[in-house]
Amino acid sequence: MANILIFEDELPLALHWRQRLEAAHHTVQQCDTIPQAIKITESTPPDLVIVDMLVKRGNKTMPEGGLNLIAKLKLMNKVQPIIIGVSGLRRSRYMASTPLDVANQMGIDMALQKPISPDYLLGIVSRLLEDKTVSQNVG
Repeated sequence: MANILIFEDELPLALHWRQRLEAAHHTVQQCDTIPQAIKITESTPPDLVIVDMLVKRGNKTMPEGGLNLIAKLKLMNKVQPIIIGVSGLRRSRYMASTPLDVANQMGIDMALQKPISPDYLLGIVSRLLEDKTVSQNVG
């Protein structure tokens, strides 16, 4: 099965996702800082990364959010992992674009709006991994 990295600051949510993915026989690591994510990626390159767009410490949104991690992943990996961007921030009439919009422009594979159930996430992960396997076998 796949090696998956979850970059998510909502630890109970990350744990639910992790448990469901591990039950499907994936190897899952989770973290909530970019330095942790880079260290994990360098030691065990992930097949798929689930990236929270906005990371908070206390009540403060940190500048080292998911967009920075996506940019770093795209620069550092010879083989690009599948990237799923997730966010609970919804567009409003006062917002020209959301972090998920920007992440889509950066070339992520899937953008998901929270809340995301573990079963739904597993379905998306399975489909993306299957699509990658098929394209590798064809190419």
